[in-house]
Order: sequence, then structure tokens, then C-alpha cells
Amino acid sequence: MKRRRDCIWTLAVGCALLLGGPAMAQEMSAVDTTHVAVKLDNDTLQVTEVTLRPGEKLPLHTHPAYVIYTIYGGTVRIVNQGGKTDDLVWDHGQVIYGDPEGPHTTENVGKTTLKILVVELKVPAAARKK
Repeated sequence: MKRRRDCIWTLAVGCALLLGGPAMAQEMSAVDTTHVAVKLDNDTLQVTEVTLRPGEKLPLHTHPAYVIYTIYGGTVRIVNQGGKTDDLVWDHGQVIYGDPEGPHTTENVGKTTLKILVVELKVPAAARKK
């Protein structure tokens, strides 16, 4: 189990470092401390673990560029602030890259608990001052 966890961390951090440094968006951990646990937070990235049981939903939040690693997959509904809705199936072990996203909610509309690792990229402090 420890070896699998080490592989997940290595994959998530490696992908994040390769993707570059777009602007930092609102942190999910700031809007939901019940479902979102911060695992790592530094000047380069924030890694969070998100756990949603069936029917649970993250409140309105945004993302900078990110990578998701699905620990336990399921069906999610993403509803953008403008009303656009997408139902997605995330498989166990799936890796998903996403460009920065505007305000949206994420809901587990499946029948199983969803657990994902989200790696969000930050711009170094020196770059933010420009």
C-alpha cells in the first residue's frame, strides 16, 4: 500500500512540475474543509485529496491549471456558473489534465464514493509581482 501511495505522489507532483505555472486560482480548500484535505502546499503547487460520497457536492470554486489522479472513480456532475452541465465518468487510476477553470460546482452523482488527488499549479511569488 505504501508503494502505491508513493507512486501516486510521484506521478502527481511530477505531472504538476512539467505543466508550467499559470496563475493561481481560488483554492478549493478555502471553500470546503469537509471534503477537501490539503496534503501539500508550497510556492509551486497545492495537492489536495477530495472525497465525495454519493450525493455530496463541492461548493462553487475555481482552478488554476491542474492534474487529477483518480484514486476511487465514479460519476461526477460539473455545473459551471453559467449553467453548462457535464456528467463525467472518472475511472480508477485515471489521470486528467485541465486548463484553468472558472467558477463551477462538482457533485458525485454516482453510487460509489469518489476519491481524487488534485494537483493545482501556482505562479512563484516573483512572477506574481510583475
